[in-house]
Amino acid sequence: MKKYLAIVLSLVLVLSIAALSYAADEPQIKLNGKIVIRGWSYSNVTGLNASPYTVVPNKKDSATFYTTNGYIMLDAKVADNVQGYMELETGTSPQSGIYWWGNGNQAAGSTGQDSKANANLWFRQLWLQYSGAGIGIPTVLKAGHMPISLGEKQFLNNERFGDDVIMLLLMPSKELTAGLVTLKVNEVDITNNSDDLDAYTGLATYKIDKDSTAGANLTLVKNDISDMKLWNLGLHANGKAAGLSYAAELDWQMGNMGTGAAEMKFKGYGVMAKVGYMINPVNIRASAAMGSGDDDATDKNMKQFFTIVGQNTTSPIARSTHFTQIYERTVITAAGTGSTGISNTTYFNLGADVTPMADLSLSLDAFMLRATKAAAGVKKDLGNEIDFKANYKLAKNLNYFFDAGYFMTGDFYKSVGGKDENVTQIMHGLSLTF
Repeated sequence: MKKYLAIVLSLVLVLSIAALSYAADEPQIKLNGKIVIRGWSYSNVTGLNASPYTVVPNKKDSATFYTTNGYIMLDAKVADNVQGYMELETGTSPQSGIYWWGNGNQAAGSTGQDSKANANLWFRQLWLQYSGAGIGIPTVLKAGHMPISLGEKQFLNNERFGDDVIMLLLMPSKELTAGLVTLKVNEVDITNNSDDLDAYTGLATYKIDKDSTAGANLTLVKNDISDMKLWNLGLHANGKAAGLSYAAELDWQMGNMGTGAAEMKFKGYGVMAKVGYMINPVNIRASAAMGSGDDDATDKNMKQFFTIVGQNTTSPIARSTHFTQIYERTVITAAGTGSTGISNTTYFNLGADVTPMADLSLSLDAFMLRATKAAAGVKKDLGNEIDFKANYKLAKNLNYFFDAGYFMTGDFYKSVGGKDENVTQIMHGLSLTF
């Protein structure tokens, strides 16, 4: 990747200079960037860098370190209806998104003093978009690598690193949007189509009023080697009514995997609902979610809710938070690995957000977590978690942030190789956008 860096940066420079010479109605090129420096502290967890993912609570194991993320974004509006977008992110691998402090890059790849940062640039986004009315109705065609999610993001949420996507959207009215989407969830061998994990989605959303939207989507997830044909039907809604903000999603799964005596039928489901109410300056929130689990490995039904919410081999420091800072992002979940969303998980949440002054925002959340199903001899109690977040604006485009989580582990973790220890996680740092 490094050999392309000079070419990419030269192109960025040429396009930026060229943009200055165009009139207002000519192509517009915008160059942006972001630098994020973070300090991390973990206590009572082991296996942060293990693969396959096996992070479990463990007494006295701890880690502290600093990381840096760097981003370069190029937004090219070639015409009123034609756009291209490029986002480069530093990382030591395509799914790391980070540079570890002290991880220098000498000739032999070892670390040492006076050495270069050991980081490459990878494309996090690389897509083009056309919008027009060539078929008589407003149409959007978008293709390339991009963050993507469906509905309220319970079944599909690959917004951290994204997927290769082709998307066609039709807007027959200002309220209705319908579309077809194909995405490459996983590419194993480019010369062998049968080992890919592909997804095909049909969707529709309807804007009920200026504050409320409802929608439905139907997705086929397909893998030929395992004869997998998983169908996920999702219904979702969000909006505001009578002073309340709300969001909800229901997913139901069908289909099968395998053939003959080895055939298994998908029968998973997921449900999520949340509400919020503003009592100025405090926003009070409550939410609950449940993803089905499977406690019988001998029958022909796969009852666990299948989710696509990021790679489970990715380090927890590179993932985005979906609901909790520790349980869902850092430790092994009730679904047996990491980054599984609400698969085989039930949670109840109470939270609050407050802005005590113009430049400071705070939030506090409490979670009660249980495994939806558990095998014989395994407890369902996952534990309880308290999460805190703060963000303070130091100067224009410069913010200091502080996130902290405390996970009071339940008896479930004694059955997966962990100890009955509480986990603490702290992350703080500086973010500069330009």
